[in-house]
Amino acid sequence: MAKSSKISLSKEQAEEMYYNINSYFLFLQCAENIDKTMFNRLRFWDGAMNNHIRRARESVSILLQDFQAHFKAKDVDIVKYDAPSELYEAMEYLSRLHPDKIKEILHNLKSE
Repeated sequence: MAKSSKISLSKEQAEEMYYNINSYFLFLQCAENIDKTMFNRLRFWDGAMNNHIRRARESVSILLQDFQAHFKAKDVDIVKYDAPSELYEAMEYLSRLHPDKIKEILHNLKSE
């Protein structure tokens, strides 16, 4: 019989782990949303690239299913829809800017 191990974390470590898990889930959700809305019909000239994209989509889908099986959100609408939607909008806007402009915007946000 397998013996379960208990891991002890400090409050700071637990908070950091929470934010890492939350961020990873939100970015996966956002990636899936971007793929569905912008790249779903995108096909490359190279079959290998198309195959990798298909597998990446499958991987994101499986990861999201596993997240939902292991972690229960207190407010599902925020985690599955509201936060990824806002993150998607920010990423779409920022992805069209020059890196120097992105750096400037982030610097201004962090200094507020």
